[in-house]
Amino acid sequence: MREITSGVTAYRTWHDMARALPRLTQRVEIETALDELEHLFEVIPPAMQAYAERVIEASRKKLAALKS
Repeated sequence: MREITSGVTAYRTWHDMARALPRLTQRVEIETALDELEHLFEVIPPAMQAYAERVIEASRKKLAALKS
């Protein structure tokens, strides 16, 4: 995982993961990404949390779809 030293780095990580989400097809890939996203959510600036919540929710939906 990237070291979070500024909002810019955290934003870039979120951006990269949001772009990668459509390409993730394996349960383990999605779970790993979701774990990282949830960890980042705890350390990102509050101003970024609304965007982060949307990415996390999309990840959870994709994971749920694989499990059903």
